[in-house]
Amino acid sequence: MVSKLALSHPDISFSYSNEKKRYFKTSGSGKIEETVAEIYGLNYLQQYLDVNWQGSRYRVQGLISRPEIRKTHRRMQTFFVNNRLVRSPVLMRALEEAYRGLLLSREYPMAILFLDCPPELVDVNVHPQKAEVKFQDAGEVYRVFYHAIKNKLADYSYRLDDKAGGAAAAGDDSPAESGYTDQPSVSLRPDERIYEPSLSFPVTEGAVVQSASVFSALINEEQFEERSPYTIIGQFDHAYILVQQEQELLLIDQHAAHEKILFNKLQEKILNKQAIAQTMAFPEQLSISVKQMELFEQHADLFPSIGFEIEAIGPEALVIRAAPGFARGQEAVIVSELLEFLEEHPVVEFFHHALSTIACKSAIKAGQRLNMQQMQQVVTELLTSAEWKNCPHGRPTVLQISREELDRRFKR
Repeated sequence: MVSKLALSHPDISFSYSNEKKRYFKTSGSGKIEETVAEIYGLNYLQQYLDVNWQGSRYRVQGLISRPEIRKTHRRMQTFFVNNRLVRSPVLMRALEEAYRGLLLSREYPMAILFLDCPPELVDVNVHPQKAEVKFQDAGEVYRVFYHAIKNKLADYSYRLDDKAGGAAAAGDDSPAESGYTDQPSVSLRPDERIYEPSLSFPVTEGAVVQSASVFSALINEEQFEERSPYTIIGQFDHAYILVQQEQELLLIDQHAAHEKILFNKLQEKILNKQAIAQTMAFPEQLSISVKQMELFEQHADLFPSIGFEIEAIGPEALVIRAAPGFARGQEAVIVSELLEFLEEHPVVEFFHHALSTIACKSAIKAGQRLNMQQMQQVVTELLTSAEWKNCPHGRPTVLQISREELDRRFKR
């Protein structure tokens, strides 16, 4: 709660300590970015984009997470109205709607956002502790909040599109072949589509393909024992790979598929005691809180088992010297998320979550253009992987539609 109080008044200096241990001290500079870095660390701040929108009656400012940063909970969403910490379904829905199409189901953005408006436009007396507010025009507040966030995300997307050279597809441990790019493209322009000439190739092994809820057919393992050639049709909305197999259309979620491929590779290498750590040419420093440092010191032996070599270099600083090759560019984000996970979950769940996190952060993202060779590699490696019908988080990797089902729906 002290951290939220400090965030609500970045122009006031706060110092929070307990039993001679100082957790944070803010400078009172008046800048929310500096206050966030002082409380949570510089690496935490680097996961955010700044928002600053000014209208005639409302102003929206603060920080929102980059689209590639996802949480499985809403605890990292903080809203202030006229510098008062509040719970607001209106603001929460506007935030999450702005990210629609960028995050998967049950994934949530992070935010530290301030809404400033004339006092007469908001009623703060609807809750005994004044934790909830009622807006005079909730619809207008929703639209203002939504467009302030959406415009920032669109600007971020377009800048990435200008820089992006395309994502590599699945492969071995080298970063390029793992599908990682330093700046994953996140397209917000629905009119953009990519089409490449089709290319057929054989696939020899596989398992189950999960059908969409609106289509009833389910493919069984036995159906894939003798494979007919596949034809890659192309990529839809920079998110799904379309594949034809005889009289069936397969829709492959490129992120979920690549995530499963990387997860299987990491798991296999660790179980076979193969080295996955790669020494970093430039070790990365990570600023963390005192509480996170305590967690790291308690569980430091967990990280080498998943390919990380990490050393404490101060009361609130770590240095990452080695990491799995897949994780290039995401090392600090992954370590931060794993420390956060250890705060609330038992150690027995760490291994699976750690591999899932590494795979997810390193995998091709929705919004990334893939060329035909990259799509072919993803499809081939997915369908020759073990237990590939779901990603490590349980989402389906492939949906199937039969020709008969399409004919029926078109009333042919």
